[in-house]
Amino acid sequence: MELTILIPCLNEEKTVGICIDKAKKFLVNNSIDGEILIVDNGSNDDSLNIIKSKNARFVIENKKGYGSALITGIKKAKGEYIAFVDSDDYILPKSLEILGEYLEEDYDIVVFPLVAGTTKENSKLIQVFDNSIEDLNKRLIIGVPGPINKVCKKELFTKNKLS
Repeated sequence: MELTILIPCLNEEKTVGICIDKAKKFLVNNSIDGEILIVDNGSNDDSLNIIKSKNARFVIENKKGYGSALITGIKKAKGEYIAFVDSDDYILPKSLEILGEYLEEDYDIVVFPLVAGTTKENSKLIQVFDNSIEDLNKRLIIGVPGPINKVCKKELFTKNKLS
């Protein structure tokens, strides 16, 4: 399997279904051999029922915290690469063009454009880069903090015992 789209979730009943639908469409429309993995971090709203209704693969992480959810997801991911997306975000259609080019070149980390929010009312573009190494370095350092809007080789985590 090429790609796991990892989506941590905590009380995101209003957006997680939309995020799953958009991630599925992203994989299908671009013929990506991938999976969507949601890590529920103890939601007490209807998030888990929505996830189940979408037939998405999910695991439950009882240890609270965003980091715990990510670590569990990294361990359970089946893809060679892991794309990190929040449950209230979605991947832009053009992102795959960027991802595909770089994944074929066997890069360890790729930063991709992502939209924060799942509706027109709450959406904003997080990041677009110009593909230069200077811009990529700048984005990694001062861009969106954390893993969101990045694809990483799973082996970076397993080989370096980060998961």
